[in-house]
Amino acid sequence: MLDEKKETLLTGVACSPGFAMGKAFLIFPERLKINYEPITDAQIPIEIQRYEKSQFSLIKEMEDLISSMETDSRNIMEILEANLLVASDPVIKDTIISKINSNKKAEAAIYETFEQQLKVFNNIKDEYLKTRSEDLAHIRKRLLYILRQKLTDFHIPKDAIVVAHSLMPNDVVKMRFNTKAIITEIGGISSHVSIMARSSNIPSVIGLQNVLYKLSNDDFVIIDGFIGKVYINPSEETKKIYDEKINKLEEHNERIGKLKDIECQTSDGHRINVFTNIDLREDLIYSETIGADGVGLFRTESLIITKGSLPNLQEQTDYYKNIAEIAYPKPVTIRAFDIGSDKFGEMIPHEELNPALGCRGIRFLLSRKDIFKIQVKAILTASLNKNIKLMLPMISDISEVIEAKNLIEECKTDLTAADISFDTHIPIGIMIETPAAAIMIESYLPHIDFISIGTNDLTQYALGADRNSELVSHVYNPYHPVVFRLIQMVLDRVKGTGLSVTVCGELASYPEALPILISMGIDSLSVAPSFVLETKNLIINTSKVNPLERFVEP
Repeated sequence: MLDEKKETLLTGVACSPGFAMGKAFLIFPERLKINYEPITDAQIPIEIQRYEKSQFSLIKEMEDLISSMETDSRNIMEILEANLLVASDPVIKDTIISKINSNKKAEAAIYETFEQQLKVFNNIKDEYLKTRSEDLAHIRKRLLYILRQKLTDFHIPKDAIVVAHSLMPNDVVKMRFNTKAIITEIGGISSHVSIMARSSNIPSVIGLQNVLYKLSNDDFVIIDGFIGKVYINPSEETKKIYDEKINKLEEHNERIGKLKDIECQTSDGHRINVFTNIDLREDLIYSETIGADGVGLFRTESLIITKGSLPNLQEQTDYYKNIAEIAYPKPVTIRAFDIGSDKFGEMIPHEELNPALGCRGIRFLLSRKDIFKIQVKAILTASLNKNIKLMLPMISDISEVIEAKNLIEECKTDLTAADISFDTHIPIGIMIETPAAAIMIESYLPHIDFISIGTNDLTQYALGADRNSELVSHVYNPYHPVVFRLIQMVLDRVKGTGLSVTVCGELASYPEALPILISMGIDSLSVAPSFVLETKNLIINTSKVNPLERFVEP
């Protein structure tokens, strides 16, 4: 444990914004050993009964939690319902029972079945997709706890700061009313637990390895969910600083909360759209409550990770239709699957040494037209409300756009022949992520209806620096002059055509970049839901000035 008299600062990953001060409450993980000794044929019915009883209890627990939720917590309910689908999945159940029938104990059958699913995710290099494996691991653990009758219900003191190795969405629901903040040793920004923490306005810092062994129960803790800082046994001076920050934040939140219903304009009267980037339906529901102007980017890869495989035509159609209905009449830009050998590589003939430059995005879709056609037909079928736009990812050559549009026309012909209605004039756009697309933008203009600029990939390709590599993090600079010059190049060529241009990369949410983007002529931004109100606040306090000189090379 740490010296009680000495302030200690730990740094993790900022997960859910906010400040909190209070006493720590530690939740240590329980370790369950799996017995792989084979059972006799006579024991098989008993083990099946044990499993089915535990599954029933888990489903009942989840259903009770969902029914206890308030109607304004629909986004949290969506996450619980997704986990309920996994817990009651008939394929998983049949696989577990099949393993028991092959003389495995219920514990071993459960563990192995979920492990098969987890291996798919563990081989994925994309961090967003990997985080979805946490839900599977937690559901397995909870099922095993129920099976072993080793349930642990946390009696958390009011206003405690919970410190855990990891948490289940169920845990967050149970603790959300008497917990000031959450600290975990593992977890991802886009995991369901992280999303629920943000939705519940619980400040959170994740990725603090071995933090459970660096403090004890009742240690006084301050967490800064904006920058990922955790102070253990802070000094009086630090407490005073954060007392002031908490008071200022409360005043600030009260002020910007009023912005959700206003039309967003710069101080000199220029209208700016603030859309959201979403991965899940619950992101959209939250976006609606804070007054976003629509969805600027729906990353459809989330459907694959939720199901653990490619969703079929009906599953995709239902999901896209639901998204469009929730957002209506606001627009929803659906990006076609942006996957490659680093995401679901089993669909690509061989592993690539550099997947960021390989068969990903539109390249993958055109190489697997069977997959692409199913998605296009689903999007078209869901487009009846005429608020859906279809975006093509990772474009680097005009031939890709032409080939993709020919495929879309084929899908329209098939749907018409099947007497299925759809938006016959659905807008088709491209994502500018490569310098090639930015430089040759004029060649695309006759073939597209809108443009989105993905600054994350545009930066890494323009500078030749992997945005996920710590070794070249000093090279990966989203403020580099070349990034702004490529954006300006696109804007100059598009001017007067009537085509909209949206910036949907991380750059759109950076306070230092926003006035520059506005001065360049960008009138649409798409940011994470948690940045919508802050972005609006910055816009209404920004005039359409020209601060570009600070980025111009001498």
